Amino acid sequence: MAMILEGGFMPDGSLAAPSMAEFSDPAPDFLNMLEPEAPAKDLFQAAKRRQETLFRETDVDALVNEVDWLGVAGGVAARERFTHFDLIFADVLKARGGFDVIVGNPPWAKPSWNEADIIGDIDPGFITRKLSAAEARQARSIALKKEPDRKAFLAAFASVKGAMTVTGAAVMHPFAGGGQNNLYRCFIDLSFRLAAPEGFAALIHQDGHLTDPRAGSFRRAWYGRIVKHFDFLNVVKTKNFAEVAHYARFSLNIYSNKSSNVNFTNITYAFLPSQVEESLRHDGAGVIPTFKTLNGDWDTRGHADRVVTIDGSALAAIHALTEDTAVPVDEARFLQPYSNKMLQVFRVIAAAPSLADVIDPIIEIVSTPDGERQVEIPGWQMSSIWHETGAQKGLGVIHRETRFHDKPDEMVISGPMFHVGNPFYKTPKAVCRTKADFEIVDLNKCPDDYLPRTNYSPSVGMSTYRSQLPRCRWDHGKSHVDFYRLSFRRMINLNSERSLISAIISKGICHIHAVESAAFNSIEYAVASAAQCSSIIIDYLIKASGVTNFNSGVLGKFPWQNPGDTAKHRTLRLACLTHAYAGLWNELAHTLRPLPWHSRDPRLIIEGPMEGPVVWDRNAALRNDFVRRMALIEIDVLVAQSLGLTLDQLIDIYRIYFPVLQQNEAGTWYDKKGRIAWSCSKGLPGVGYLEEGRSPSRRRWEQILESSPRLLDCEAVIDFLPGGPQQVIRTFEGPFDMCDRVEDYKRAWDYFEAHKEKGAAE
Repeated sequence: MAMILEGGFMPDGSLAAPSMAEFSDPAPDFLNMLEPEAPAKDLFQAAKRRQETLFRETDVDALVNEVDWLGVAGGVAARERFTHFDLIFADVLKARGGFDVIVGNPPWAKPSWNEADIIGDIDPGFITRKLSAAEARQARSIALKKEPDRKAFLAAFASVKGAMTVTGAAVMHPFAGGGQNNLYRCFIDLSFRLAAPEGFAALIHQDGHLTDPRAGSFRRAWYGRIVKHFDFLNVVKTKNFAEVAHYARFSLNIYSNKSSNVNFTNITYAFLPSQVEESLRHDGAGVIPTFKTLNGDWDTRGHADRVVTIDGSALAAIHALTEDTAVPVDEARFLQPYSNKMLQVFRVIAAAPSLADVIDPIIEIVSTPDGERQVEIPGWQMSSIWHETGAQKGLGVIHRETRFHDKPDEMVISGPMFHVGNPFYKTPKAVCRTKADFEIVDLNKCPDDYLPRTNYSPSVGMSTYRSQLPRCRWDHGKSHVDFYRLSFRRMINLNSERSLISAIISKGICHIHAVESAAFNSIEYAVASAAQCSSIIIDYLIKASGVTNFNSGVLGKFPWQNPGDTAKHRTLRLACLTHAYAGLWNELAHTLRPLPWHSRDPRLIIEGPMEGPVVWDRNAALRNDFVRRMALIEIDVLVAQSLGLTLDQLIDIYRIYFPVLQQNEAGTWYDKKGRIAWSCSKGLPGVGYLEEGRSPSRRRWEQILESSPRLLDCEAVIDFLPGGPQQVIRTFEGPFDMCDRVEDYKRAWDYFEAHKEKGAAE
């Protein structure tokens, strides 16, 4: 490199220097040799003084021909068109220490290699034919037979892999660090390095680094420099980014290059830039706008309470919700509060211990070369059991087969089959190819021994099948499925009615890796955790965090307080739908002392006595839609009270974070028997009154209601039971009415609060 910069390599290959030692001397900083206020051209004069004994022009072509790697480097540089800011703007960086202002919208992309895209340019059929892995390997060798095609393929491979290496190199990104960096992270890192000590950078980018568990050191640098952080959801595409998906989130960030203690202004879930400006000017009067208006339009109004200051105290509360104590506060994953009121909710919930801290570990004695020692084993575990592809093609223990089963042990369930508090939400249709090919299960028609269809079945003998199951950590004689477990959908949809989808599943039931299930060493912990996870309080934390992939780390950080006997009893009645749950009911239900329903609505007594039977029978379960909804509302209230929240905070959580649930609540009618007669919910296709086999439009439904019908009858075809499709008559009895969740929250809150005060007085 010295030969290029200072000269000395002659066309004949000889060196014009006395020895190589002269090249190894560190060169002086030429910029320091300039006179004050000297023009940039004097840089060459400074270099000339250095070359007193070496004032010869370097023949660069000869040097490149002599040193192979220089030729390769030159070719790569010409092809990739590298931009070296430190060299291009060396004078600015030297004179001012960096740029005063940097503005940019860096790419939101992660370099990745997809050979199908490259080969698809050569042979489009490689993509359109939807080949298997084996077929793709064979087609690749055929597509790359020609030398020009092979060269193009290898050049593309080298280019992409080089980009992946560069963007993932820690030495190139001292702030972002190594790993699979999104390009926007590289540009944040670059702006930190190029901005002057008193300079600022304004960047539009995504916020994956704020929740990435591996980006702690990057967050430390980010927290120290961020001044303004305005988070946007791209739902108003015509005024934001038309080419980007409507659910995409991005942020406008103002950085100061003078690192300091965390203190920045935050606005979360803005839809338009004008909303930020209005919030900054607002006087604080009035109710905080939520996501949507009553008409279902996105609410773009600003409000002063949306402007949240994140300082050390606020970050400490967020740290308590997202990290273990071993993680420094300034590396905490960031939960974005919607408003100052929601920040206060963070502070209240942060005071509760986490699930991982509450559940007592199991002490086990193990033998080591140094003798016996005690080991703490967590009293709960999580597993995804069967990887959908690996268990079929690798282990060979399951195969694709959509059918009913005789025993829970033969079932391998998938995510769409359960919902909040409901293990029998849907069953695959007889022909099931997509996520739309699932049918709602009518719990009133399920026999006591009902088991839904599944898409997968064991493909080996049951003894071999069970031998491959994950083992229990605290009882080595049992497998993971030998417990009643709490199941979760692994992929989280932050924009749906509910994001955290969980339900208790029976012993023996397995699942593919789109589902995670948690087993507990105590049935009380399992049911109490199920109650908490079915509440909108814990779901709210998921929505606020932006987590899209559920795992044991997420579950372990959930705040945990015993929600009480009533919440646990309601949870049992939601879950214990068939005889497969008799063991769970018989073990726990009789030990609980639940309070009666908070409401006297006659539809609540249809299911029989509130406490249910002593020994499980069909009446243990809540089956009609109205009663199940009411049970979930009471669980919401009881979980909120156990965590120390107020009624206003519960209602704010519902109003702000659950717009789809609000729409569905305002668009669902119940009949006199508690059945859903009509609903706008997209999650309930085919439910309720039908005309010509389909749910009528809302306008048509409202026309039907104008006549105040006493009875509505319709024919429907159901296929969630063994024996094939059946034609049934559905009868709905008027009057038909809607529910008001906020008013139900208020009544339930007052009821349980009064009983708590009464119990304290006694």
